[in-house]
This record gives sequence, C-alpha cells and structure tokens, in this order.
Amino acid sequence: MAANQKLYNPEDPKDAELLRSMLDDDDEMDYQDELLKSDNDFEIEEGETGTNEIEIREESSDTEQSAESSSDENELDFFIGRDKIAGVKGTAREANSPIETWSCFITDDMLNLIVAWTNQMIESVSHKFQRERDAKLTDIVEMRAFLALLYLAGVLQSNRLSLEELWSVDGHGVEFFRLVMSIKRFKFLMRCLRFDDQTTRQQRKARDNLSPIRELFTMFVENFKSNYCLGQNVTIDEKLETFRELYAGRQPEKDYSISNKPSDVVKRLVTPIYNTGRNITADNWFTDVDLVSHLKEKKLSYQKE
Repeated sequence: MAANQKLYNPEDPKDAELLRSMLDDDDEMDYQDELLKSDNDFEIEEGETGTNEIEIREESSDTEQSAESSSDENELDFFIGRDKIAGVKGTAREANSPIETWSCFITDDMLNLIVAWTNQMIESVSHKFQRERDAKLTDIVEMRAFLALLYLAGVLQSNRLSLEELWSVDGHGVEFFRLVMSIKRFKFLMRCLRFDDQTTRQQRKARDNLSPIRELFTMFVENFKSNYCLGQNVTIDEKLETFRELYAGRQPEKDYSISNKPSDVVKRLVTPIYNTGRNITADNWFTDVDLVSHLKEKKLSYQKE
C-alpha cells in the first residue's frame, strides 16, 4: 500500500518559501535530508515499503488544470501541419535511380492497362495485314521501349524532325532509335496506342469528354498523392496553357459537370489535405469570405497573397 503523499500549495506562504528554497539549491539530495529533519513544516508517513514520497502540487485547482488542457487541445487543431515536411514518401523514398522514380508515378498497373487496350486495337485491325508479324501484339517491355523513344525525342528537342529523319541511316539520324525498334513498328504502335476500352467509349463519352484517358489519368493523379507529401504552406494560383481546339459553346449538364467558381476550385484542390492544419495562400481571384469560413471548419488557414 502506497504511502500518504504531502501536497504543496504555492499560494500558501509557508509552502511557497519551502519550494523556493528547494529550487535555489543545486544539490537536491541535501535539501531532502533537511526536510526529513523538520517535523514542524510537514508530516511524513512511512508505508509498508519504508519509502518516503513527496509530490509537489503545481496547480491550485483541478478546474484550472482542466481549462488549460482544453485550451491546448483547441489550439493544436490549427497547428497539426506545422511538422509537415515537403518531400517524397511511400515507395518513392526507396527509389535509387531515375527508372525507379519514374515507376512510382507510371506504375506497372498503368502500363498493363495501356498494353491491354492497345492490343485490343491491334486485334481489331490485324485482319488488314497479310503477315501476322506486321500486326504482332505488344507487351509491357516493348511499351516501355516505345515510351522511352518518345522521351528521347523530347530530350533531343526533335519535335520539328520527321520520323524518317530520326531513323535516317545517312548519318543525320539518331542511332538509338534504330536500335530499339524499326520505324515501321514505331508507326504501327503509335497508330494503335489506346488508353481505354474502345467498345464502350461512345457510351462513356456521352457523359465524360475525358473518357478516353479518364481511368489512366485518375491513376496517375493518385500516384502523385501517395508518393509526395505537401509542406506546411500550400499555394494555389492560375496558369494559362496554350490549347488549340474547336469551341463547343455551352453544353447540356452531364455527370462530370462541375462548378468553375474560383472558391469551388480551391475546395476541390485542397480536399486531400483537409484537417491537416496546413496554410493555403492564394490571390484575390480565389479569395472569398465563405471560402475562408469553409477552410476554417476543415482546420485549414487561409492567407491572401
């Protein structure tokens, strides 16, 4: 059975003086010996174990302690994101080479999806070829090689060169292209490359104009979320992109119709970081009183740029 404990009240002058003397002394053990010899200041009762226990009461009441604890908990709701460090996470932390890093964002599942729908297209046109090898099905290895050539063409800034010039053997071409695959095979894969089920595309396109790449694009975005951690401060801003397409005018509402109000755009973008205590910075175009109130409810702060 534990020994009775003596509690000190800092508001009591006698206890306050005693506590002050204990704090001023460098050698705590010496003062414990002196306290044991003093019978007038406090009482010590020994338990069955024969040990003496001393407890110093720092709060004047349980109510005060409870109020401070509640206040701290409320403040922590808005500072959860202060320890967020921007950088890679998940499988990306284990990537040690460019190809391993690339595979974190373009996964084998995505490549297998491309291979499956590309092969579907190849099978649908194979009857047009006299030789079976001219319409051979592709696989994930060849698909990686095909994508590598597209990357290489971009690195070499050869967007103004024709395929014949890249595969040329007169000394002006790039030997690497010829070593990977023939120009005939490259053109065939480029023509048959697909990212969705062509048998259901028209049905899906009636509801979603992005249906040809919707599944692949969604997987791509999710890979970024799972492999990169945003920092404490997040910035949202608009950016103009060059785009050439026919203007379709106003269209009927569809399943994928969304609001393009600036405040609604912000809400959609920050949904993955709700309740993390991060700070959102944006300019006047996005700033709105209702938006700030909404973000506060989601434990996010907002700062106008």
